[in-house]
Amino acid sequence: MSNEPISLPDFLQDVLSRVAQARAARDFGAALVWAETAAALDSESEHANPLSPVNVALFQIVYDSACDSENLVTSCGNVTTTHGDWLSYGQEAIDLLVSRLGANAPQAVRSMAIVVQGHFNNLFDQLDRHFDRDALYTLTSGQEAKLLLDTTKTVRQLIAAQETITIAKEVDLAKRGALLQICVASPDYLVVPFYTLRFLNSWDKAVFFIEAAQGIVAELKTTPAFAARSINNRDALLADLDAALESARALTSGESKLAKRSYQRMNVLGNQLGAALAG
Repeated sequence: MSNEPISLPDFLQDVLSRVAQARAARDFGAALVWAETAAALDSESEHANPLSPVNVALFQIVYDSACDSENLVTSCGNVTTTHGDWLSYGQEAIDLLVSRLGANAPQAVRSMAIVVQGHFNNLFDQLDRHFDRDALYTLTSGQEAKLLLDTTKTVRQLIAAQETITIAKEVDLAKRGALLQICVASPDYLVVPFYTLRFLNSWDKAVFFIEAAQGIVAELKTTPAFAARSINNRDALLADLDAALESARALTSGESKLAKRSYQRMNVLGNQLGAALAG
């Protein structure tokens, strides 16, 4: 065993490797602990550099917490305490980033970080009763689910738009396809066809899932990995699915008794695309 003392750069590299390991395990809490440790080790001159290893690691935690929270609300339609846990790590990471990216940081990146911080703060202000493990359980409305979905997607897109910040932004097509299948199937369980039972309908939640499906399809169209995937009659399938989703959305938003009938085609086409992405 060498008796040579470990240098500060070696300590920092070791800590950053632990951030990467925790991220790979989707353990945001551990990733944040090690990122905060790394932030205490790097030089002050690195604080304002958005491309410093520590700042990139922090941006990755923010991005991942938003991305996983987006996927979770899309799959279940509810705001949960798990969202609160994940997003609290993202919030701590963005708070640390804003404190590090001072006046000497590039204005565009600092401004982006401040806006992302605002989005996190607004989520906790609006949805804290769902995040708090000690609070009484309350049902998630479609509007609350939409707020979480739209905000996490916006956070992800704001960070991804900074092309100089190199973080992992991979798109798992199979997972996106599975989420699409959940979204197109869910409205059928939330709307009943019988007039006497219409008080059981969750129209706003059904709209949430349809709009979430529309969002997935729209994003897939801009994803290079999707463009490279061989899918039979891709253009026709996408056009038919877009039309089916919009018809279902309009009928559901209007609480039309015809909405239930529109779900079958939406479901068939969505499952067709989801199966193609899984292959």
